Formats: sequence, structure tokens, C-alpha cells
Amino acid sequence: MEKNRNTTVVTLVLASPSYFLAALFVALAAFCQYHDTTVLAVPSILLALLAGTQAQSLSVNTARKRYRLGSQILGFTSGPWQVLPPTQRVVIRYFSDIAVVSSDSGGGGTELAKDSRFIVLLSIPNSQQADVVMSTSNYTHALKAGYFLGTVLGVEVVSVNQYKQQEVLQEADPDND
Repeated sequence: MEKNRNTTVVTLVLASPSYFLAALFVALAAFCQYHDTTVLAVPSILLALLAGTQAQSLSVNTARKRYRLGSQILGFTSGPWQVLPPTQRVVIRYFSDIAVVSSDSGGGGTELAKDSRFIVLLSIPNSQQADVVMSTSNYTHALKAGYFLGTVLGVEVVSVNQYKQQEVLQEADPDND
């Protein structure tokens, strides 16, 4: 978590740059340059720059009441700012889809496709509505984002599993606004 002292923007890096991939592209560029194929070396260097500087982050601007889930490339963050609603709690909810597809062709069987993911929500007080911050298949990313938002906003973090059982993961901190 990184906090900028000049403003009130707090950022959590969800996915770090791939330094291994960047080193691999640099090695490929050196190999291409050694064999006099500059045409392939230049794109390899560009790909190394992108791989070494690309990250996914979640930022919250508490002064302007907004948040952003975006990608960082070469130090610049892309992604639109969303309005931060009044939040009672952060909810990490398990969600799954099961699609049944029947095949009319010779096989005559059915196929099941299961898509499960974790959705991070900002629960709005006295409302059935919630603001979807992100959806991910990685539970660790959902937990990191949930704890981050709960800490920054000073609200509790709740997990809801596939059986709709709730568990409080982090208590609200009323002193942190």
C-alpha cells in the first residue's frame, strides 16, 4: 500500500510487474542483436519495458470520494475514476455460474461450464444495492482488495461463501476516515 503525501490517494498494487518476463525479453533482444536481427531486437526491448512496468492497482482518493481499478504501464495509470458511495461495509462474495449446453450433433451429450469468482462489493447503508469494485477468480486478490478498502474507509470487511454464510474478516475502525 502506498500513500502519496501531497494528496489523499492511497494505492494497492494487486498484480506486480513481471521482472522475469522482462529479463527474458531483454535476453531475447540481446540474442537477436548478436545475430544482427535488429528488426526483432527492438520489439523485444519494447516488450521488456512493458512487462517490467505493467501492474494492476486499486486506488482510493478519500478527499474526492472516488476509487479506480486500473492498469499501470510505464508509470501511467489507466482506468476511469468511479464515485465512492457511502459505504457501510466491504463484502467479498463468492459467485458461480453453471451453464448447461446440450449438443444436438452426433454426441448427444451435455456439457457443464462452471465459472466461479469472487466479487468485491461496497455495501450501501439502508439499501439492497452495492457497488461492484472488482471481480476476480483469485481469492487472495479479493482478500487483499477487501482488506485494503476496509482499512482505508474504516468499515468492516465481510466474506460471504457459496452457502451464503457470513464471516467478519475485519472489524470497522471508526477512527479511520
